[in-house]
Amino acid sequence: MPKALVQYHSPPVLMTTISTVMGAVPLIMAVGPGSESRVVLGVVIFSGVSVAAVSTLFLVPMVYHLIAKKTGSPDAVAHKLKEMQAAL
Repeated sequence: MPKALVQYHSPPVLMTTISTVMGAVPLIMAVGPGSESRVVLGVVIFSGVSVAAVSTLFLVPMVYHLIAKKTGSPDAVAHKLKEMQAAL
């Protein structure tokens, strides 16, 4: 994945992740009546958004890079057909 593309997509993803995770912290630290359900909700939001951000920023590009090694350019087949036609 090109470095410029990573730099372009990282800040919005990180800003959204940080704001959502920080918004879940009061839920995690809740005390009082009904706090059991709020704590669970906060933990789910915190962990889910964190895992989603890590997979978006690191896991998906790595898997794409591994898969893209075995593929050619979009015009590779057309280029091969033109070469074959020229050889005839």
